[in-house]
Order: sequence, then C-alpha cells, then structure tokens
Amino acid sequence: MKKFKYIVFTLVALLFINVTSVSAEIITDDNTVEEPATSASEIVTYERKEEDNYGVKKHWTITNDNILNVKSTPLVDASQKVYDFAGVLTSEEIEKLKKKINVVEREINMAVVIVTYDNLGSEGRIQTFADDFYDYNDFGINNEYYSGILAIRNISTPRYYYVGTTGQAQLYFPQDRIDNILDSMYFGMHNDYYFNGFMDFLTAVENNYAKGLPNKYKDVTMDKNGYIYDQFGNRTTFESGRYDFPFGTAIGISSLVTLITILRMRSKNKMVKKLTDANEYIDSESMAIRVSNDKFVSSHTSSYTVSSSSGSGGGGFSGGHSSSSGSSHGGGGRSC
Repeated sequence: MKKFKYIVFTLVALLFINVTSVSAEIITDDNTVEEPATSASEIVTYERKEEDNYGVKKHWTITNDNILNVKSTPLVDASQKVYDFAGVLTSEEIEKLKKKINVVEREINMAVVIVTYDNLGSEGRIQTFADDFYDYNDFGINNEYYSGILAIRNISTPRYYYVGTTGQAQLYFPQDRIDNILDSMYFGMHNDYYFNGFMDFLTAVENNYAKGLPNKYKDVTMDKNGYIYDQFGNRTTFESGRYDFPFGTAIGISSLVTLITILRMRSKNKMVKKLTDANEYIDSESMAIRVSNDKFVSSHTSSYTVSSSSGSGGGGFSGGHSSSSGSSHGGGGRSC
C-alpha cells in the first residue's frame, strides 16, 4: 500500500512540474510578443494598376516618357511619413521621427518625408528616385503646389544623402538654406547615425523656415507644376531668384540696333571713300617694325581641390530641375 502511495505521489509531482514548465513557456512566449520590436517596421507597398491611374492622384500626365518611372516607384501610404526601406531604423526611432515630423509639418504647413534606401546606383539616380517617390505618391499639404521637403539616405555605395523640395518649399528653402540643412545632417549621415541625422534634418528645417520667405521671392508667383515666375512673368531660377534672361532675343535686337546706327553714321560721313589697295590703309611715316622673337622657357601647372563652404561633407550637386512628371524641384545632396 505504501508502495502504491509512493507511485501516486511521484506521478502527481511529475505532472505538477510539467504543467509549471508549460505555463512558464507560454508566459515567456506571450511576453516576447508583447515586447516592442527593435527592428524596422515593415513598409506596406501597393500594386500600381492602370485602371487606377497607377496610383497617381496628382495632376501629372502619365506618358510613354515617364511610365517606367511611375511603375518603378513604390506606391505607399503617404500618412506614414517615414519609409525605412533599408531597415536601418528601429521601430522606436521611426515613431520618434513621426512625432517630430507632425510638429514640423504644423509649423511649416508643408509635407515632410524621410526615406532610406539601398543600391540606388548613382547620385543622379538618388535625386531621380527622390523626385519620383514624392511626385508619384500622395505627398503634399495642398493640391495646388504639393508643397513639401524630403530627405533620403542611400545606405550602400554611393554613400549619399539628398534633400529635395517641391512646390512652395522651393521658396522657403533656396540653395543657401539647403546647404545649411545638409551641413546639419552631415555628422549623423557620415557616421551612420541615421536617426540622429534625420532628427538634425528636422531641426534644421524648422530653423531655416523660421527665417521667413527670402526677399528675392517676395513678389513671385508659381504655376501648378511648381515653376516660379517674377513680377514681370519671367521664369526664375531656384538658385538665384533671377529670371532666365532671353539671350537670343536680346542679341538679335541689339545687333539690329547696332547695324542701323552704323549705317546712319556712315551715311552722314562725307569724308568716307572706298579704298581698293591695301597700301592705301598704311601711313608709312607713322610705322616702325622691329623684329620680335618668342622663346619657350618652361611650363608649370597648378591644381587644387575646392571643398564645401562648411568644410564638411564630400562633393554633391544642387539646384532647380524638372522631374519625370514635368514638375519643378529644388534641392541638393552630399557624399558622406
């Protein structure tokens, strides 16, 4: 009888131990699921369908010239604001960036977008991707100019980051302010502190917007594609605010005026006579010709490297340009 009690006690003890172990595993699994993920949030992209105008809600015209750009651009939810395709930001960092973006957007009344990507291939391709990503998704505070600013970091070679502007952001962030923003971002982007670099970007956007609208853009107007015109209706440039001078027309008019002036002067000059011999042009008593020889001594070539104005960052490009949608963009980028 005692032996039987011993066996029953042993079985009950073993059953209790197994139940405790299973419960512990379940609790561990549940806790694991509930803990915040430390990897980047998955980006949901959508299929671009022809019957839905390939997901393009803006007034751009899709043609044979830009259809490939449209199809190769990820279609995303514009409300997400941060698109970490390269997977270099944690979920916590993405949420902090989103909260900061919400604050900045309210201050500047323009859209703010952050992107990381990998293997874009070249600096020019990074600019093209940035423009297309902004144009062919539903970014922009208003439907008239789609105003906003975007920052992108290409993770692999070339190590490059770019800031692009659209709509009225071209006015508030001209070239000198773009350079200031790029300078502010450089330390984080160069050292792969992506979160810090993008936070510096957002702070720099706030600070530069607070300077107000530059004087050179006080009297300009903008068409629906984002191109800027001065008070005389001449298209202005993104970099300087000066209008694109019609050199061809100016040269033609000035040449005509010069020709008419010369003909009038010639007709009034009674002393003019036609000369037929080259000797008639020469006053022999007023000329003295001496022998002159040129001797080659040596040659010397100097070379130098031009660095950025701030002393930080590598080479880059900047200025206003047209994207594949036919819209105007400003911006600039740096190697890091």
